Amino acid sequence: MPKWLQRLLTILLTWWLLALFVQPFSVINPIAHPRELAGYVVIISLISYLAALWPRAWPIWLTTAFLSMIVGLWAILPLKQHFGLTWFNTYVQTFNTATRRFLQVGGVDVPATLSMTLIVALVAFLLLITVVLQLYPGAVAIVLSYLLAVHVFNGSDLTTQFFQLAVVTGLLAVLHLYHTRWRAFLIGSLSIVGLTLGLMWLSTSTPLNDWLANISVPARERLNQRGFYASLEAYANGSGRTGFTENSRVLGGPVYDDPTPVFTATSREAHYYRVEVDSFYTGTGWRPSAFQTQAAPLDGAIMRDPSARVDYGQATSVKLVFNGGKTFLPLPYGQLTFTGGKPDPTTDFLLNSATQRITASDDQRFERLDIQVQQKQFTDTQLETATSSTQLISSNYLRLPSSLPQRVRTLAKRITADAKTPYEKVIAIQTYLRSDPRFTYSKTDAQQTPANRDYVDYFLFDSPIGYCDNFSSAMVVLCRSINLPARWAKGFNTGTFEGGSGANKQYIIRNSNAHSWPEIYFPSLQFKCNTLTTRP
Repeated sequence: MPKWLQRLLTILLTWWLLALFVQPFSVINPIAHPRELAGYVVIISLISYLAALWPRAWPIWLTTAFLSMIVGLWAILPLKQHFGLTWFNTYVQTFNTATRRFLQVGGVDVPATLSMTLIVALVAFLLLITVVLQLYPGAVAIVLSYLLAVHVFNGSDLTTQFFQLAVVTGLLAVLHLYHTRWRAFLIGSLSIVGLTLGLMWLSTSTPLNDWLANISVPARERLNQRGFYASLEAYANGSGRTGFTENSRVLGGPVYDDPTPVFTATSREAHYYRVEVDSFYTGTGWRPSAFQTQAAPLDGAIMRDPSARVDYGQATSVKLVFNGGKTFLPLPYGQLTFTGGKPDPTTDFLLNSATQRITASDDQRFERLDIQVQQKQFTDTQLETATSSTQLISSNYLRLPSSLPQRVRTLAKRITADAKTPYEKVIAIQTYLRSDPRFTYSKTDAQQTPANRDYVDYFLFDSPIGYCDNFSSAMVVLCRSINLPARWAKGFNTGTFEGGSGANKQYIIRNSNAHSWPEIYFPSLQFKCNTLTTRP
């Protein structure tokens, strides 16, 4: 193969590499002048091609390439200035400011001045090392690193780009090794393309994907628990993604454990701690009822369910101490009597009866709280004979969006076909979500819900890998589909036992303990917390 043809083919493959980089880059960091960028790529390619054919004139080519970079920067990033020293000074100042901001904030969303500079420099560098120096592994490593970063930080599905990168890498290797042997070059190229197409076909195999996902979940979860993903996520977004969130309107995608302590609980036994409930399912997530009530002072600093016809257990003490003060108040289940705290629960606590959320007056932060807890005592008979009358319950707890696919309702009826009582129907749905082999519990492998798709429908039928938000939302929606009132609660699970005995057992609740679960309504029992929809 003649040298000029080898270099020309190398340029074409390098353009492919650049396209793999630029496509996801431009989605995150829009390119305002794509035509100017394309022209710059052609010019640098021509310079690299000539430099490869006549390497002794490298000072001329290097100088020409540098000047082309400066002019290319101005064409792509004019900053409302004519080309000259004034533009260059403005560019340097803007670049320095953008760089400092990016280093402070992090992420893959890069300021325009910095992103365009990176593109201009990358084009020149990749063409230089592949066409002139023939160091294609370095170019491949750069593109691979960026694609991995976008996949991890931005949650983008880049499967196609990774397969294309494998093809480009193989073709560059064959071209480098067999450029003097036409037959070997053709056989090698066709083999690489065929092998990659075969792997792409295998990647669409559901059994293979499920097998790979299932066998690798324990390893990924161990990395998650040790904070590996949280470190990546903290750089990408400026903060970890686990922890109680105020806004649950758009759910989906992976979450990464943040081990930061939120509060310490001292009590005789472990509790789930609810912050609030949401009743309106939107198809993408949850929001409070449209008929929201205003927060009002607590009556005698007691929270109770006066209409619940159940017995309450013996009062036990729970003490909560919050790290740094919180705007939300996680509370255990049961009849609660507030005996002390900061701010003062007898004067400063406000209760929103629709969300069951307590706030403090005058925007105070919660620092500590002493509670006497009496938990509801349910008997098996009460649960098994509980009715499902909806006459006294708000329609908010039965409402589903009109866009919910019919197959969700059909599935709910199929799951509960053999159940006679409301309680048996709840257990049937719970058992299905816990035990069906299709479902996999994983925080790190959950997928983003595609646009114009229902969150629960996508989880149940297309991507059955998820965590508490997926399972709890699915249970609420399935219950509502068969006329069982239910709502969605969020707060924290029991946390980690740290020591102590008797009434002084101490539990640390961290951001990684943020949790969600369904509450199912039975008229005589009121809402019953159901925390068993997610897998261990």
